[in-house]
Amino acid sequence: MSDIPVHDPHQPLRDDVRRLGQHLGTSLRTFGGDELYETVEHVRSLSKRARTGDTSAFDELTQTLGAMSSERARSVARAFATFLTLIIVPVMYWWI
Repeated sequence: MSDIPVHDPHQPLRDDVRRLGQHLGTSLRTFGGDELYETVEHVRSLSKRARTGDTSAFDELTQTLGAMSSERARSVARAFATFLTLIIVPVMYWWI
């Protein structure tokens, strides 16, 4: 195995996206409470696992989202929409 570090040209973008996600998490806790933050993180975690083909995660995600009240689902959707809106800025910065 080589001791030569591998350079990831996308690392600055990844760092910026991670930092924005952390700020969004702080805002969710501040303005939506810990319960909203935990719900968003749970949905995010299940989504990532489901995307890799984990069918139990997909089933749990489906059940979790289906059991949410309309108000909670709207707040979770807004959190994800806000994240996607936020990451456009570093993507445009690093790719242009």
